[in-house]
Amino acid sequence: MVQKRKTLAVAFLLNSAYSEFSFFVGQTNQCEQLTINYRGSWTAPISYLLVPSNAEASNTPDLIADYNRDYDSDQIILPSLGFPEGTEFTITLSDASGFGSAGTSSILKTGQGNSNSCLYDSPASWTFYNDPEEAKTCEWMEFGIAQKNNTIPYSYYAISPGTMPRTIKKNLTSNNETVAYQITEPVGTQLVFVALEEESSQYNHGGSSPNQVVSRGKDTSCSSPPKPSPRYSDYAKEDLKERAQKTRKIVAGSVVGGGALWGAVAVGIFFYIRRYKRRIYVSNAKEVEIGQKPESADIDEFEPEPYVHNDSITSPTNYQLLRQPISPTTGSTTPSKFTSSSMVRNCVYHEDAGSFHEEDQHIPPPYADR
Repeated sequence: MVQKRKTLAVAFLLNSAYSEFSFFVGQTNQCEQLTINYRGSWTAPISYLLVPSNAEASNTPDLIADYNRDYDSDQIILPSLGFPEGTEFTITLSDASGFGSAGTSSILKTGQGNSNSCLYDSPASWTFYNDPEEAKTCEWMEFGIAQKNNTIPYSYYAISPGTMPRTIKKNLTSNNETVAYQITEPVGTQLVFVALEEESSQYNHGGSSPNQVVSRGKDTSCSSPPKPSPRYSDYAKEDLKERAQKTRKIVAGSVVGGGALWGAVAVGIFFYIRRYKRRIYVSNAKEVEIGQKPESADIDEFEPEPYVHNDSITSPTNYQLLRQPISPTTGSTTPSKFTSSSMVRNCVYHEDAGSFHEEDQHIPPPYADR
């Protein structure tokens, strides 16, 4: 019962801790399957954005973006990760409430895979620029469209690893519009800019800028660190493994503990029956029908009563001598054995305790002879 309460308490704490929309990422190997698991409060559809640290590198797409078409699922599976080995990148997860609602992962790195067949160059379908290119604290940066052939609304975002994305400007409808953004990220913050059509696949996005580190400007008074992403993305792999091990231990402990308890009960019953039968056998006493006892009687009163067998008595004639129980009034000593004598018929015993004698009885004659 205690174990069950502990398990319920742990489950309650875990659910409370992960009520925010959050995610973690599985293995990140070149051209191998990539799994993104998410949990918490979210509203479909779930979309993802993978941004490399250097989009201009060979065989590296500017970004990878799409949405999960299975609205009931709690994970996204990419058949193959299209970043070359050694590429650093981040993942930003969103739901219907807005871009980056689950935050951005820490910096991930592509590991060695078993193939390179998935690698490709994939420039964005339209492009943007930022001026100046270098980000400095409290200085302003301008964003505008370099080339875009459609009129679908678009947005600009600033993304830093392990934090919630910052919105530069949303739902712009004019391709000629420019947007100014003040760099408030602290010195040393890694930063990348993206231009997105939020409800489209990667082939309709504007790509990403190269990853850079914010440098010190003339003024730092405006610095304000971004809000951290939900914690689940930070310790996901280690925490998931640890909780899985704890769950297995709890289940195993419950099974072993329950088995040990029932085993102890069975052993106890076995030895009780064995001891009871031994007492009956040694004492040679009659078993008492406890079921016939009065309701007010104590079960202890029905225990077998010990006896002492008198071996000196052999084959008495015409009498069945009873075995005598030990008397509590004689100091638990064996009473003297029975003696027997033949009874004389037609004898008169006098009250003076003297000798007895046989008397002749006079029988009167029948009435007719008188």
